[in-house]
Amino acid sequence: MLAFLTRILLWVTLALLVLALLVTGIFFYRSRVRSRNYLAKEQSELRYFIQQQVDSHGDITGYECLLRQPDNEGNWRLPEHLETLPLQRVIFLLDGVFDGLPTLPYTLAINLDYDQIISPEFDYFVRWAQSRITPMQLVIELTIDPQAEYPKRRRFLRQAAQARQYGVQIAVDNVGNRQIDLNAIEWMLPVTDIIKASMRQFRKADGEWLDLNLQFWRKLAQQHHIELVLMGVEDDQDAELAKLLKIDHMQGYLYGRPVDVAQRKEREHER
Repeated sequence: MLAFLTRILLWVTLALLVLALLVTGIFFYRSRVRSRNYLAKEQSELRYFIQQQVDSHGDITGYECLLRQPDNEGNWRLPEHLETLPLQRVIFLLDGVFDGLPTLPYTLAINLDYDQIISPEFDYFVRWAQSRITPMQLVIELTIDPQAEYPKRRRFLRQAAQARQYGVQIAVDNVGNRQIDLNAIEWMLPVTDIIKASMRQFRKADGEWLDLNLQFWRKLAQQHHIELVLMGVEDDQDAELAKLLKIDHMQGYLYGRPVDVAQRKEREHER
């Protein structure tokens, strides 16, 4: 009997030790996350720029909101560690941007990170954004890293499907020219409404081999009833290629650079 109680006590002690180690590990991890969560801090200067999207006739069809942060030289660039940006702060940053957009039935694309989409706050963010941009249609854009792991895929698919029921479109941004780029997004295709390809990934150097070309993405988009958007259109030659491939939606410096909404509103106020 004594030996039995000793074994029970030993197992309880081991269980408590494992629990203590687990709690310590979780605390350490969350502390590390908080320490690098600089995008959540109010003193971290962030601002949304907007860039227009056009159709094959050059008519505006929508806008994309692009998050930027100043570097040491004062140039506005894409911030690092977007996964550390809480959706509450995204809402705060976007609130003023929405006031400067036209009240027309365009699309409005907002880039989010994978972790933001699977977060519990995503549903509220979608409903808030839609209520603020009506009559525009909300597009949630996600850039996939083919080398990264994406856990909780069922939750992502469920969150994306729910957003689509609200009338939101889901876009996969910046697809590339390699087979691994396709492998990385195939599981998302059932909830994908838009695929965006960038011209800079499909400009071949002499002798360079591309696993996937723009024609491939156009055919894939047609097969899955997905809209294909060509980004990075910089000159008339890029635009002619888009027309040749029957890509009806384009975006790039040829049609306008990203605009700092805050500065534009300041200039309008000074007038």
